[in-house]
This record gives sequence, structure tokens and C-alpha cells, in this order.
Amino acid sequence: MKMQPWKEPDLSNSAPSFSSVLKDCTVVEGQDFVLQCSVQGNPVPQITWLLNGESPDFHFEQKGTQHSLCIQEVFPEDTGTYTCEAWNSSGEVRTQAVLTVQGEA
Repeated sequence: MKMQPWKEPDLSNSAPSFSSVLKDCTVVEGQDFVLQCSVQGNPVPQITWLLNGESPDFHFEQKGTQHSLCIQEVFPEDTGTYTCEAWNSSGEVRTQAVLTVQGEA
């Protein structure tokens, strides 16, 4: 059995990047809604969510590289541009989408 030469683990830093980005969407008032994106980088990126440039008062979840913003019972005032920003010591990146809330039919 041939032994493979030992390799130094790759500990190089990498700027954050999104493997899935936010997409514009329309939902009906009163529905629950989740925005999701996936980001990776080394060191692990910090994440911030924004609504029209300000921190929203919504629930955030992280599972591995998957980041979610959860909105229970959307209302017309939830309409706007949602941004997920990710950064680490090697750089920063953002993705954004427009959420439109329609009145109940």
C-alpha cells in the first residue's frame, strides 16, 4: 500500500461568498415567510440582516452555512429591500431581494 505524502491543511483565509442568494418574492398578507441564503468563508463570516438599510426585529436562524430570516405573519409594512451582509477579516459581500406583501384576497 502506497502512503500518500502528508499535506499541510489549508488554513488560508477566504473572503465570504454566497452559494445561494436572496431572490425577490411576493407573499400574501398574514402568511409566514422565510428568506434564506448560504454563505461560506474562512474565518467563518459574521452575518447581519437589514430591512431598507436598518436592522429588522425578526427572528434569525443559522444552520451550518445556511442563514434564515423568519417573518411570522407578514404585513404590508414588511414590504421592502432585505439585505444579508457577510464579512470576515478577508472581505465582505452582500445579497439582497425585494419582498412585496399583497393584501389578503
